[in-house]
Amino acid sequence: MKYSFIHSELLRRFNKKNVFVKLFVLTVITVCIFIFLFNPSTRFPIIVPVRQLTNKPEIAIFNSSAVVGVVHNTRRHVLGYTGYSIQRLGLKPIPFASSLQSDTGEPVINDVLSFNYPIDISAQQKFKCRQWTNRSDEPIPNVKRTLLIVVVSAAEHSAKRDLIRKTWAGPSLRKAEEIQLIFLVGSTLNEDKVIKDRLEKENAKYEDVVQVNVVDTYANLTLKSVALLHWAYSHCPAAQLVLKCDDDTYLNFHVLSQLINKQQLRPINHLYGLGIMGDSPQRDPNNKYYISRNVWPWSKYPAFLSGGGYLLGRDTIQPLLAAVQTTPLFPLEDVYLTGICARKARIRSLSSRRIYERFIPKKLDACFVRSTAMWQTQSKVQFLQSHDIVSLVYRPIKVLYKRFWDCCDVSSVKLRYHPDGSKFNPLSAECVRCACWSSCSYPSFCQLRLFHYRSVR
Repeated sequence: MKYSFIHSELLRRFNKKNVFVKLFVLTVITVCIFIFLFNPSTRFPIIVPVRQLTNKPEIAIFNSSAVVGVVHNTRRHVLGYTGYSIQRLGLKPIPFASSLQSDTGEPVINDVLSFNYPIDISAQQKFKCRQWTNRSDEPIPNVKRTLLIVVVSAAEHSAKRDLIRKTWAGPSLRKAEEIQLIFLVGSTLNEDKVIKDRLEKENAKYEDVVQVNVVDTYANLTLKSVALLHWAYSHCPAAQLVLKCDDDTYLNFHVLSQLINKQQLRPINHLYGLGIMGDSPQRDPNNKYYISRNVWPWSKYPAFLSGGGYLLGRDTIQPLLAAVQTTPLFPLEDVYLTGICARKARIRSLSSRRIYERFIPKKLDACFVRSTAMWQTQSKVQFLQSHDIVSLVYRPIKVLYKRFWDCCDVSSVKLRYHPDGSKFNPLSAECVRCACWSSCSYPSFCQLRLFHYRSVR
């Protein structure tokens, strides 16, 4: 009897444990089914991660939906965002609207073909795009690539536009037959008559201002960037590359002209810029880039290009516009266009810090200048400092000692600033070792100050 009691007790405990295991397994299966049914983004396959384009670590081609170090399928986020936002906002298809690409099978919810330009390039003004023909992306000897530069600016930022015209967009760039520069500005909130008259006079003088009927606010930056695509698509379709940058971006055309003619930037169906991968939404309401969970419920953005400056190949313009037609707008224009829409349009992006850099050294040196095409500036002083060092690095320099010149060329010269930060001290320079360029063959000479510079005006 004693052993019979023990046997029944063990059997009872085993049955309890067995029931617990069954309940646990059933709960896990139920949760998995619930997630699968109510998260439509799980129905799409995993995306291929980043892969290197060359043996240079700073250059990589990546899928616009790849996220490094995270097991999230961000293509499902892209497609899930469209359906999620349409349902959340109650968006309806635009009646009788035709898609730029008929094979999408998605309803058109954004009108991207009806932008109005109160100020535009007139038929009487010199417009180089009219002279360009649709060139092949194959390299042609002695023929440079056509480039449309669009600087996104605000209507009241006339001082910034004048600064750009006096610095990197000077006469040499503006005279180049293969380059067309325009400033894309929006409208004022209350249709300020003074600003409108000033813009018309500015365009009459410089013939480079285009105004779109989008009010200049931070919330409208995405719509303004879509207008940029539409203007390039309708006014300058022959441009092989379109460069978009902000009015606080300094453009070093010496480096840019080298990059755009390299084989890696030859394809005209790619985007080029500084890739941002694995970025998370800002959930702090006080942050400039705040995005609520209601707008973007996922923990990561798809990979995108930093919006301060990037290049678009000619064959990406129409697919991007077609993707915008079927994708609800998102507050961050770089995430939206070069991330969400680029992935939806299956456009690939090439990322390189040589194309654009967000964070620059406190003191710019020649190594940085000779390796970077665009960078963001934080103030007018920093913008002027950038122009001063670019002008100095690419200006012929008189050398006192030939042996020292052979030792330390311009690329390995570190310059010192005046206290006011606006000019260089023409007699203060020292040779330093630069990892990115040729370094000094005679280290004992590196602390000597034997250069003589003409002062920078």
